[in-house]
Amino acid sequence: MKKSFLVAVATFSLIGTTTVMAQDIQYKGPYSWKQDSGAVVMTPVSSSVCFLTKVSGHFAGYKELVQVTIQGTNWVLTGESQQDYVNAEAMCIVGVTPSK
Repeated sequence: MKKSFLVAVATFSLIGTTTVMAQDIQYKGPYSWKQDSGAVVMTPVSSSVCFLTKVSGHFAGYKELVQVTIQGTNWVLTGESQQDYVNAEAMCIVGVTPSK
């Protein structure tokens, strides 16, 4: 039996949605990013969907940002900040195929 899920994907100020079909749902994560660290490569875009689950720290203007984006063929958790203690976590649902 196939299950259908509606997943919101947010990137900076752009919000979109995608419907995914899943047979065996599995999760990976949490993946963690903290201020002054590099991008965290998560799972392949072709078989997963990733989303933010936690955002914390001192957000004080336009210079603070955390996001889940696509780089190449993978989902990536990244951010930037001019303040203190900015961090984020993300999870991925794997074993899904985005519908067209």
